[in-house]
Amino acid sequence: MKRFWLTMILAAGVGAIGGLGIGVFAPDLGQTIDAVGVPQLLIIGGLSLVASLVLHIIIHECGHLGMGLLSGYRFISFRIFNLMVVKNSQGGLDFKLFSLPGTAGQCLLAPPSRDSENFPYKGYLLGGILANGMACLICWLSGNISSIFGAVFFFIGLLIIVTNGIPMQFNDGKTLQLAAKSPENRELLYNSLEVNGLLARGMSYTQLPEKLFDPVAAVPEYSYFNAQHDLIRVNRCLEAQDFIRAKILLEELWQKREQIAVPILVAGVAGELLAVLCLLTPADPRIAELWQDKTLQQLLRQPLMGNYRIKALYQKSIMQDSAAATGLLTTALNAQDKMPTAGDAEMETKLCSYLLKHWQNEAA
Repeated sequence: MKRFWLTMILAAGVGAIGGLGIGVFAPDLGQTIDAVGVPQLLIIGGLSLVASLVLHIIIHECGHLGMGLLSGYRFISFRIFNLMVVKNSQGGLDFKLFSLPGTAGQCLLAPPSRDSENFPYKGYLLGGILANGMACLICWLSGNISSIFGAVFFFIGLLIIVTNGIPMQFNDGKTLQLAAKSPENRELLYNSLEVNGLLARGMSYTQLPEKLFDPVAAVPEYSYFNAQHDLIRVNRCLEAQDFIRAKILLEELWQKREQIAVPILVAGVAGELLAVLCLLTPADPRIAELWQDKTLQQLLRQPLMGNYRIKALYQKSIMQDSAAATGLLTTALNAQDKMPTAGDAEMETKLCSYLLKHWQNEAA
C-alpha cells in the first residue's frame, strides 16, 4: 500500500513537471488536443497509454539485456508480461508462459566474472532506465512530443524512470543501492545471478558449487538479497529431502519477514513453510493462517510444479484427500516444461516423485 501511494505521488509529480515542460517545449500539443475533441481524445489517449506502457517495458528490458551483454554477461531469460524466452540446458532457446506477480518484465543474465566483489553490476542494473531515458530523449528531439501519442509516450517513460530509479521495495534502484552498500551484498547479488545461470544450464541445487551456499553476513542489514540466498539454501535441503533442516531455515526466514519486505518473496517463504509443516507437523495451528494468506493464494494460481506440490501436501495432510493430492502431484510432473529453469524442474521432479512413492508405501 505504501508503494502504491508513493507511486501515485511520483506520478503526480512527473505529470506536473512534464506538463510544465510540454507547455514550454511543445506548445502545439494543446491545439492538437483541442482539435480532436473529447471522445477521440479518450480513445487515442487510452490506446496511446497501453501502447506506450508495453513499448517502454520492452525498451526497459532490452536496456538491461544490451548493457548486460556489453558488460560480458551471458543470456539466461527474457520476459515481457508472461511471454518468456529462456536458454535451455542444451544451449538453445525455449518459449514459455511464465509470470511473476509484481513484475511486468524481467531480463536475467549470468555474471561474467568469478570475482563476486568486483563484477560489473551497475551497467546491467541501470540499463533499463537508461534505455527508457534515451527513448524519451529521442521522442522529444524528434518533435513527436507535440502529438498525443508522443506526449503520452514521454510521460510513461518518465514515470518508469522515476519508479524504477528511486530505490523502493524491489526495483532497480533498490537493488543498485543495496549492492553499493557492502561487499557482502555484492557477493549475494553475484551468487543469485550465478545460481540462476547454472540452473538454466541444467544443474540442480544439490549439484551447485558449495561456495554458493556459504553463509554471508547481513551487512549493513538483512534484506531481500539475504532472503534470496537463504531460499537457495532451502531449495538444496528440499532437493536432498532434508526436510527438518529446510524447516529450521524456513522458520528463521519467517521470523525475518518484516525485514524481507518484498511480498512475493514473503509469500514464497510462506508457501514452503506451509509445505514442510504439512509434511512434518500437520497439527501446527499456523497452517490455516498461512493457507489463507492472499498473496500466497495469488502465487499458487500459477501452473508451476512447486505450487502443485504445496497444494498436494495441504490436500493430503489437512484435507485428508489422498486422491486430490496424488492428482496434483501427477499434474506437477507433467508441468516440467513450464518451469523457468531446468534445475528448478529437476528439484521439483525429485520432490514430487519422492512424495508419490512415500504415499504409495503408506497406502500399501
